[in-house]
Amino acid sequence: AEAEEVFQEVFWEIWQSAADYDPKRGSPEAWVVVRAKSRGIDRARAIRRRSEMTAGALTQVVTAAREPGRDPGVGAEERGAVRGALGQLPQNQREIIELAYFDGLTQTEIAGRLNQPLGTVKTRMRLGMDKLRSLMGPRR
Repeated sequence: AEAEEVFQEVFWEIWQSAADYDPKRGSPEAWVVVRAKSRGIDRARAIRRRSEMTAGALTQVVTAAREPGRDPGVGAEERGAVRGALGQLPQNQREIIELAYFDGLTQTEIAGRLNQPLGTVKTRMRLGMDKLRSLMGPRR
């Protein structure tokens, strides 16, 4: 889905700025490739930032819940939001995220424990984190 959106954005940008093309500066193919590369890098950075925000919020909630002597009322709303969002994930995504954040396992360890390919674990983790991000909204 992300690649398709970038593809559409690139061609929309090319359509809108075709008059800016200068044949003295390079071929049309190079002009298109530079724009596509820039949009792709921009999108990858945006995805990474969103993922870091969600992972950061989830890590803060998990860490706070583990602190000894922690007032149970502090952060209760945040913990409730995380629990509610986790409950809406497909079981296979929820399990992987819980193993990573609550049990502290790496993706490689999760793959071994669940007897699943590492690529499957990574994909489910990414899909689960994307879904959590959309369910929880922007948090910092």
